[in-house]
Amino acid sequence: MPSNNSDTDINEDKEKSELPANTKNDRDGVLASLPLLICPFCDKYKTPIEFDMDLHLYEEHRYRLRKEFPGFSIVYSIEYVLGLIKAGARRRR
Repeated sequence: MPSNNSDTDINEDKEKSELPANTKNDRDGVLASLPLLICPFCDKYKTPIEFDMDLHLYEEHRYRLRKEFPGFSIVYSIEYVLGLIKAGARRRR
């Protein structure tokens, strides 16, 4: 029967492999201390960099944002969603 430590190691390795590609040049681990931002619309885009999430929301979900928040500017809509994402973001080790 496997110990809990090996199960934990497997889960940690899996999470490390799921880190976004923009963290590959982070040799000092600075980005690892930032909260991981996960796109609420597609759940497949993850990044610790707020600017990258802003661009993703604009490039991939701008039409949905216009539909979800009619009457508001796209900038306001993106800032609102970013605030929701940051509020729910969990800290990584």
